[in-house]
Amino acid sequence: LSLSLSLSLSLSLSLSLSLSLSLSLSLSLSLSLSLSLSLSLSLSLSLSLSRSFSLALFLPPCSKAKPLPQISPSKSSGGEFCVAAVFAASRSWYMTNPNMKREKDQSSRSVVESLYILSCYGTLVEHVLEPRPISTAQKISDDTPLELNTCPRACWSLAR
Repeated sequence: LSLSLSLSLSLSLSLSLSLSLSLSLSLSLSLSLSLSLSLSLSLSLSLSLSRSFSLALFLPPCSKAKPLPQISPSKSSGGEFCVAAVFAASRSWYMTNPNMKREKDQSSRSVVESLYILSCYGTLVEHVLEPRPISTAQKISDDTPLELNTCPRACWSLAR
């Protein structure tokens, strides 16, 4: 009886396993129980390594969009919102003339892809990225510092 009490104390201190699991195992399986504890430790380590990170961006709102409500659905007090962002080719040409067909040469005009941001309000905004060299040097190399200007070009409201 004293052996089973010490075993349940060590389980509750090390991993705080549920009481039903420690009672269902017999005393003869104490060695296999310690092996299962090491397995559960390795599983918890692998789960903590595979967590994803969210991206917080602060960009000017789209000028053509409706004003967004001031109350955040995430009730964040710090003013940060989780958004989804991706780099892709520009699609704002469709907003200016929806009847115009896109030519293959039109995609090669811009070297820099656009940044698409989906806000927590369901608004997809295309931002045009304009990198410019900061220095006025005549030779531009890979080490030249750049300034990145962004401008919202198109805005789509997505329905649920």
